[in-house]
Amino acid sequence: MLQDFMDPWTFNQKNLMKCCKEFLLPGGKQIPFCAYNSVGYREQAREQLNAMEPERRQAWREGRPYEPKPVIFEFGDRRAR
Repeated sequence: MLQDFMDPWTFNQKNLMKCCKEFLLPGGKQIPFCAYNSVGYREQAREQLNAMEPERRQAWREGRPYEPKPVIFEFGDRRAR
């Protein structure tokens, strides 16, 4: 099976309406699989992981284990882990 991935530059509403697979988010909201790359989850994850990086490096320098915090995504007014 082949599936198009849409991002902000290749977004096509007509193709999106034909998408038959969906991600189910907390609260029951559904996002079409084809458009999942355009909802901003990568940017949110990158921002949070970059903020954790100094603490991770410090733990590595000190030779102690680093326990990462969960990445939290916000979709409109809902939050998901």
